[in-house]
Amino acid sequence: MHPAARWFAGAQLTAIACAAVFLRTHDPVTTSLLPPCPTHRFLGLYCPGCGSLRALHHVLNGQFTEAWRFNPAMMALGLPVAVAYIAFLLWMALRGRRTPVVRLPRMTGWAVLAALVLYGVLRNIPLAVFEFMRPPM
Repeated sequence: MHPAARWFAGAQLTAIACAAVFLRTHDPVTTSLLPPCPTHRFLGLYCPGCGSLRALHHVLNGQFTEAWRFNPAMMALGLPVAVAYIAFLLWMALRGRRTPVVRLPRMTGWAVLAALVLYGVLRNIPLAVFEFMRPPM
């Protein structure tokens, strides 16, 4: 593996660590340094990512139940993917080579995309049964 790839993995880990420290110490609700969701602000709709920054803030502060309230999809899908990506970067930075590749069926990506689109649609239907999908405002 090229030495630049090892350096790049370390740079990404540093950026992720800095962002995590910032998000842990700055509540997205009270800081003006983090923008609101443009989809919700301009269209009044909840995108699949609405509430993710607030959820991640609560995850980084150990409040997992509160994080689930803000974005269940981020907790169920995004968090495991983020942990796997960080593990991949650590492996590259420390070992200097790529991890063994895990190949998923092509339909996996399409299924995840379909699930996120469905989640985005359902969380905007004004029925009580879908209330848990909407972030508290």
